[in-house]
Order: sequence, then C-alpha cells, then structure tokens
Amino acid sequence: MIAARAAPRPILALLAGFGLCAGVVAPCVIHAAYAQQAPMAVLTDTVEYCDQLQVRLNACPAHPPDVVKLVKEGRQMCDHGEIRAGIARLRRAIMIQKNLKPCG
Repeated sequence: MIAARAAPRPILALLAGFGLCAGVVAPCVIHAAYAQQAPMAVLTDTVEYCDQLQVRLNACPAHPPDVVKLVKEGRQMCDHGEIRAGIARLRRAIMIQKNLKPCG
C-alpha cells in the first residue's frame, strides 16, 4: 500500500517541473518576438550617458524645484563617480519634467 502512494509522486514532480519550465520558456519566447519588432537602445553607465541626459534636460528652459534638485544631485554624483545613482536621478528628473510640462 505504501508503494502505491509513492508511485504518483515522481509524476507530480515531473508535471510540476514541466509547469515551471513552461512558465519560464513562454515569457522568453514572447520577449524574443518583441525584441525583433522594436530596436533596443543600449544604455551604459558612463559619464557620457550622464551628459546625454543633461543635454535632454537642458532642452527645457524652466524646471520646477524638485527637478532642479534632482538634476543637481545627479550631475554631482556622475562627476564624483557614482554613475548609476546619478543616472537614476537624471532619469527621474526627465520623467517628472515630461509629466509636468513636455518640452519641444
């Protein structure tokens, strides 16, 4: 009687494993199809990218105080080697600026 109960467990484990694999494979296939349709922009954590973000922000002459603060902090962080944190602040400033008053 114990052997009869033990037999279904490998099958359940196999099915559970298949379910996990299918859950991982399907999003990858969808992602690959999407990647073929839309070109991806490669972003690097460099001072040059900080400069590109700064140029985008300078295209808008007037900034609210919270954007000004984020830009100042982001630029200082990029200048002091904290590139990722600086880029994060500059990108946040761009998103705030876009939501408040789009430029261009």
